[in-house]
Amino acid sequence: MAQYFLDLSIGHSGKWPALLRGAASTYNDAEMNTSPIKKSWGNGMLIKGLGSDFRTIGAGLGSFADVDILYKATFSSIAPPSNTNSSGVINIYARGDGSFTSDKRPNNCYLAAINANTDLSSNGATVSLYKVVSGVFSSIMFNIPSLSSLPTAALAHEVPLFMRFQCIGTSLKCKTWKHPDPEPATWNISATDSTFSSGQVGISYPNNNQEFISSFLSVGTGGDPPTSSFPGGNKTVSGTLLKPDGSVADGYIARCYHRESGALLGEILTDAIGAFTFSLPISSLEKVYCLGIDQLGNSWNAPIKDLISPV
Repeated sequence: MAQYFLDLSIGHSGKWPALLRGAASTYNDAEMNTSPIKKSWGNGMLIKGLGSDFRTIGAGLGSFADVDILYKATFSSIAPPSNTNSSGVINIYARGDGSFTSDKRPNNCYLAAINANTDLSSNGATVSLYKVVSGVFSSIMFNIPSLSSLPTAALAHEVPLFMRFQCIGTSLKCKTWKHPDPEPATWNISATDSTFSSGQVGISYPNNNQEFISSFLSVGTGGDPPTSSFPGGNKTVSGTLLKPDGSVADGYIARCYHRESGALLGEILTDAIGAFTFSLPISSLEKVYCLGIDQLGNSWNAPIKDLISPV
């Protein structure tokens, strides 16, 4: 029926990307720009849960019954090396009713979880499926072995993970795999339940002080599969940057921002004639604007901003 793609890699300090809602959580653009994890596998947003869950809601998905969800994230730090009993948990939920407990956990939903222990000598990681009713968790399937080839604890947080969660009718399925491995044909979990028939989609991080690098959350509805990029392709933005006096701004910084959220999408140096081109991981229908930055760090509105962004 439809495909939705929420890019979590476009975070900028002090701003939430479009459709993103947070509760007592932070992310740091400076750290994600210097992190070797980020450089090793692509864009990501560093998220650190503080006193309560972080949550992302797929806006507009509340009326859909059948959803197929794909999420990509990396453990940035699971726990201090000396603590071998702690674990990292990634949750995605479906058919939520939009309500949350006092500590910001989804109140009513199906929830799929990856649990990666700091001591990964036994099974690497496990996958669990829960039913949450009035904030109370009950296991549908619990600690199913998965990712047995995940590296040791010292390397576990450097491995991007995919998680796919499918709710079609009363059928509930979940599987996970490592990047860049291909998606496995078999599901780690396959179960049935009829408690919830439709609702919202989202992600949450239940453990305090965990850090994650999130890439994207993708949702297919009504039988459509999730995509690994924006449906219909990416957006290309190009133009010529001019100084405030109208002359060509060669060797200046051009920055492109998401108009709705204010998130920084990219920056690039202009060439000898002031030209620049951005290839952005957003829908061609998304609105953006551009700023010019001079050598002193002063910014101004580039004259071309409304030519490359519909008002």
